[in-house]
Amino acid sequence: MAAEDGAARLSLEILQTAAEGLGWKEWYRAAEERHSIRTFLQDQPEETLLRGLQELAERLPASAGRVEVIPRLDVDIFTAIVGGYGKVGPAPSALLFVEENGGGWGPTGIGYAGEAVVLEATRLGLGTCWVGGFFDPALAAGLLELRDGERIAAVSPLGIPKARRSLGERALKAMARSHKRKTAGELTPAGIDDWPDWARTAVELARLAPSAVNRQPWRFFLESGAAGERLVVRVDEPKETYRIPKRLDCGIAMAHVEVAARAAGKQGYWERRTGEDVAAFVAY
Repeated sequence: MAAEDGAARLSLEILQTAAEGLGWKEWYRAAEERHSIRTFLQDQPEETLLRGLQELAERLPASAGRVEVIPRLDVDIFTAIVGGYGKVGPAPSALLFVEENGGGWGPTGIGYAGEAVVLEATRLGLGTCWVGGFFDPALAAGLLELRDGERIAAVSPLGIPKARRSLGERALKAMARSHKRKTAGELTPAGIDDWPDWARTAVELARLAPSAVNRQPWRFFLESGAAGERLVVRVDEPKETYRIPKRLDCGIAMAHVEVAARAAGKQGYWERRTGEDVAAFVAY
């Protein structure tokens, strides 16, 4: 993606060669298998894995914000239970999701960029858990140097999951998790039956994206015309809840949409929208 397009467009294409052997289908599989991990072995993840994650994070579009890998987490930045499932940690490492407010994509961008790093961590066998409300901002900010216009929007523990499951067990868990979420029909108010396969697949993978208390505040609409197809992401309603921007959640879902589209062979990029429309994936 050209630098001059950075403020108006987002794309994960630049990450395609960021990690050896990385492919969109691997990230698709990671998105299916990903689930929130709250307990970790205290063994430090391999340095090469952490360095690879940071290198990938540094390749993300600057307008999306930045993700910082904290290799050794020496303070407990997690303050309370998360989503009713219990307190996170202690964790040996962490991810900090830093929102850029000076003309960038704001909470949408950091959700999008952060989930890209989360999917790579999942692919590498590491556990994560998006935490948007129950962390200590001052302690987290002490782990890095914030620039003008930045704030830490969310954090995640990072480490080796305490209870490692087999691939089959993870697949069964993913199926169970899918049943607890809104259906594709509920997420597409205008209907989905006549959508192309890539767009239907994208919505299905977006269903598995994490969100604050599993609120799933994203809705999808397909625009078709002479210029091609656009898959639009829209917030369900303007009212914010749980003190976490819905656009952050929508950004996370956008990463899943793009991964699914690219795994299906469809190229494209995100264009920024205004109002209740968050962004549109411009497919070509």
